[in-house]
Amino acid sequence: QQYICAQSGTELPMLPVHGKAELQLFQKLALEQTQFDAEVMALEWCEHVDGATIFPKLPVYLRTHHEAWKKNQQVKDAVERKKADVAALETINA
Repeated sequence: QQYICAQSGTELPMLPVHGKAELQLFQKLALEQTQFDAEVMALEWCEHVDGATIFPKLPVYLRTHHEAWKKNQQVKDAVERKKADVAALETINA
């Protein structure tokens, strides 16, 4: 990380979203936005940077992570919608 900081001229490294704290922060910020905007999120993200578990993010890293997050949200939503159907099948097959 020190090498990355030295080469980029920053105090903290700019890395993709990773770690539990950053994933939770991404979820929180993404759900607060009505329309995803990586530039706005990057500025809001800076307010939460602590240099230990949350590091600054470039908008490109947030856009990339947003695509994967959106797919995961769609899967979670589909599973939630089908819970009643699964419960009915389990009752029938029991």
